[in-house]
Amino acid sequence: MTICDLPGQANVAKKNAADAGFADRVDFSMGNVLEESTKLPKDPDAVYEMLLEGSKKANEVANQTLQEVREAIGLNYFDRLNK
Repeated sequence: MTICDLPGQANVAKKNAADAGFADRVDFSMGNVLEESTKLPKDPDAVYEMLLEGSKKANEVANQTLQEVREAIGLNYFDRLNK
């Protein structure tokens, strides 16, 4: 997991991760988020395409997670229609 620092939050996040016992699984990258955004392509269509692809990937993961949650708690309403 990667955490981008918002002003003053990295030290708190580091402590919380250490207290929880998984500091070795968190990457604390220090940097200005605004500086990172300046590395985006200047072409608006390219930026839109990047956002669209990221949204598609996020939706796939979210839908899979929701399906797993529904199965775990027995909320498979529509499974009855497929039988």
